[in-house]
Amino acid sequence: MKLTLALLPLLIAGSSLADSALHAVNIQGQGIWGTTNEDPFKKPTPTFLSSRVKGEPATGTIETPVFKITTSEIELNLRGWDTQASGAGLCKVELINTKDNSVLLSAAPPQGDAVKATTWDVRKFKGTQALIRITDNNNQQGFAWIGVDSIDAGKDLQLNFNKDKEMIYAMNVIGDDLKTVDFFGMPFQKLKTSAVPQNGKLSIKVDAKVQRINFLGMSNSIDQGCPVWAPIEYYSQRYFIGDQLGEIVVNYVDGTTVKYPLTLGDSLWWGGQAAGFPEPFASDEDAAALLANSLKLFPPKPNPTTMYMASIAPENKKIQSVEIVDVIEKDGVPMITGITIEADTAIPNSEPVEFNGEMSNEMADFFANSTLAPEGDTSRPERISALRNLLYTTHENFPKTVAKSRPEGYRGPEVSFEGNEFAEVLENMFYHNLKDMDDRIDETGFYHTSAKGATSWGSYFGFGQWKYGFNSYHHHTWARDMGRAAMELMALGMIDKGLLNADYAILQGRVWEEGIDVEGMQILDEGHPATHPLAIGPFTLNGSPVPYHWCRVLNIPNDHFGLLDNDSHGLTMMEMYNLWKRIPNRKQWLKPRWEYLVKAADWIEWQYENPEISGATEKNIMTDSESSGGERGYSIYPDYTCMEGLLGFAQMADSIGDR
Repeated sequence: MKLTLALLPLLIAGSSLADSALHAVNIQGQGIWGTTNEDPFKKPTPTFLSSRVKGEPATGTIETPVFKITTSEIELNLRGWDTQASGAGLCKVELINTKDNSVLLSAAPPQGDAVKATTWDVRKFKGTQALIRITDNNNQQGFAWIGVDSIDAGKDLQLNFNKDKEMIYAMNVIGDDLKTVDFFGMPFQKLKTSAVPQNGKLSIKVDAKVQRINFLGMSNSIDQGCPVWAPIEYYSQRYFIGDQLGEIVVNYVDGTTVKYPLTLGDSLWWGGQAAGFPEPFASDEDAAALLANSLKLFPPKPNPTTMYMASIAPENKKIQSVEIVDVIEKDGVPMITGITIEADTAIPNSEPVEFNGEMSNEMADFFANSTLAPEGDTSRPERISALRNLLYTTHENFPKTVAKSRPEGYRGPEVSFEGNEFAEVLENMFYHNLKDMDDRIDETGFYHTSAKGATSWGSYFGFGQWKYGFNSYHHHTWARDMGRAAMELMALGMIDKGLLNADYAILQGRVWEEGIDVEGMQILDEGHPATHPLAIGPFTLNGSPVPYHWCRVLNIPNDHFGLLDNDSHGLTMMEMYNLWKRIPNRKQWLKPRWEYLVKAADWIEWQYENPEISGATEKNIMTDSESSGGERGYSIYPDYTCMEGLLGFAQMADSIGDR
């Protein structure tokens, strides 16, 4: 609905909204969708349509043109993930009957970054008017995207993005319609996602003198800092304070141009990452003041909307157009979801809107003192440097001396590191880390992968802010971490924790053959921040029963998430061996547990004997851990841990005459 123009009697930086009116610009774009020629790990690929180009958490739907089904088969070449566990139905491709919007057929992405073909048998639908709908409704940070290389539906619909990336313009974006919103009173026609195209520019015709140009969004479409799973050399996926992600270009009718850099720490800031991990700015007044001084945004701090407003006060002459340009060197695009122009004449492709209520003193001060500075502003480097020094540790700001610190309740060995300030830090780290590891094995033997109340620096995607008490994996037992931690604790004298944890692990391994109702077994049955799947059953691999073993997360057994995590299994075997060789009453400890430890060793043999189920080859066992690239595959690391485990178990067998 169009709003009647309102003239607000507010003075801002020498001009008044009473002298002009607000015009919300229509900036409809391509939603979350775009084309790319790289997979998530930057490996070159043929060009494909992707829901990931503006960030993996972005969600949206896009449709093909309507076509008549005239062929017997429709071939889809797809990529991507429907969550790491699969089967959520969040990312999908659907064949839609346009007569009643019913779903005729559906296909999930292939659970991988590589393209795979899917064929629909559509003989019974011949003659139907249809379209193909592609949906990404997964707002998670990982395993949450879908890609399309090509669609061949016969003569009426053939889309091949490998050959022609411009075919995206034949598609129809669904559900990203402009919505009238007010941002702390300032009205915008807002999109769900950025209107700026990847590696391109958004151009807005102005053809008028204007008092201000206001922009909504002002973050990065890929809302992350340094993702832990991206190789360090992939600088295009890493975002630091001071990085320029784009620029706003104001083109005047007289031929002059003024550029405004879009820079993190100045004209851009993180959105959900900053709001979700609010420290130090939430509790440190000096830090909050420093951020407010650096950001030319409103509000100048993280906020629940995950958006900010920026404003340009242009020169007093006629503007031909405004362009928002994406920087090619960085993935993603600057988030520009709305533009409202203050002018006393009409603006093309816009509609008049009203400011909602009275403007706050804070916003008035923002317009007076914090509009964007053009290219060459001498204060920008100084402001950004101060912000970087607050959140980043460098050689220059590293403390020259560090007081010794030992946590209360520490019971490990005495250690000392000699040398400079780095030696002092290492000594403190040793004491605190060992105490933390000691605390993670509780009185039941349960190993907590995260310490209770653990702080998180942005989960897997942080940029420097943090949140206290995030508790990421406190309710999980990741066996690969458990095995290493237990071995270190025992090597440093804490055998009691090894004894507790070994019995817990032996019990948890029984789930595969006996189910989740074994007395004392601990199975996760409630939600948690990490959003990994809960335990499910029945526990089978490719439909076949699974023997005793240790999986990735001991208290979340299931048939699709870490069942074949063989480095976890091997490291747990190594833990058992390292415990056995350090205790005085070896035989007394080993004999009542040997039944299950033999089963653990047999797990490796079972994989070789059942290659059609396990995927084992003559030389390697299959694993589904990060060591094989995050998908099921082969790697020397899990094979090595299992080999070391078997060698240790052979010694244990010899000790009781059961070789």
